[in-house]
Order: sequence, then C-alpha cells, then structure tokens
Amino acid sequence: MRHLQSKEELMESFQNGSEEAFEQVFKFYYPSLMAYGVKIAHDESLVKDIIQELFSKLWENRSNFDKIQSLDSYLFRALRNNLIRSVSSQEKQTNLDSFQSEAEVNQWSSSSMEENMILDEEESYKTRQVNDALASLSARQREVIHLKFFEEKSYEEIAQITGMKYQSLRNLIHRSISSLRKHTVLF
Repeated sequence: MRHLQSKEELMESFQNGSEEAFEQVFKFYYPSLMAYGVKIAHDESLVKDIIQELFSKLWENRSNFDKIQSLDSYLFRALRNNLIRSVSSQEKQTNLDSFQSEAEVNQWSSSSMEENMILDEEESYKTRQVNDALASLSARQREVIHLKFFEEKSYEEIAQITGMKYQSLRNLIHRSISSLRKHTVLF
C-alpha cells in the first residue's frame, strides 16, 4: 500500500473514491475514535459498530466531503452524538477505566520482590487517587479532560465536538483541572 504524501492529497483521493485513501483515513482515526468512544459508552462492541457505521456513511457521502471543514471534529462529534443516542440514560454516566501502570508491566524486572511490592502499592495508591479524583468530576468534565489530554485536541476542536462555546469550554477545563488538583497529591 502506497502512503499518500499530504493530508490534502489523501482527502482529495478519498473524495474521488480511492479505497486506499479511505483505508488510510480509517486506520489513522480508528484508534483515537475507539478510545474516545469507550470513555463515553463503556461498551467496546457498541463503539466498534458505531465507528463502522460512521465510516460507511462517510464513504457513501464522500462526494459531499468538501463541506466538512475539519474531519477530526466531524468524526469525534458524530461519534459522540451517535453514542449518546445509542445508550440508555443510566449508561450515560461514565466510569474511569483503571490505568495500567508501567510499573505493573515491568514488575518482575531485576529488582527485589520487596521493592516490587512497594512500587505496586505506590502505583495502586496513585491510581486510586486519580480514579477517585476523576470520578468526582461530572461526565461533561471527564469528557473534555479526555479530549484535551488523552486525544490532544485543541480548545477549538473540543468546542466543535461538544457544541460548547469556546470560553465556556476553557472555564470548564480550568475548573476540572482545579478540582483534580484538590483531590490528588501524587508526589
């Protein structure tokens, strides 16, 4: 498979019906859409289905592609809206997935068993603190924190995805970070 040189060339090829370009777009966006979707819905199979539908509709309507100003924002917002429509009101509340720490992955390295137990306990404590702090945030706050720090979206992109006004979004992220700082003492 030949990788196209620029984003513009890729998008133009996609719009002209190139299956190779479509595949590249899909492979590029799928991991981050999946991660974002699972944070909202906590149902991996539902998220996969909706992403598949989203890309099917994108392929079918590729001739209208030039009307989309930002593919990033379009895909994330469409995924978000479809997930919200698909889940029941009880499932709208999100829970934070446990973080898998690097210390857990490398726990049986050359250090002693005692050192590993101490590292595990410290990591477990930090993870609990972060989980508790994130759980204290509203679903909207968790969503914007995820988009800003895990998906590395700009404020403008997050505003488009969530439908919030730019300054309201900045204020919400600031309040969320302040709340997280109050609830965590990691070092």
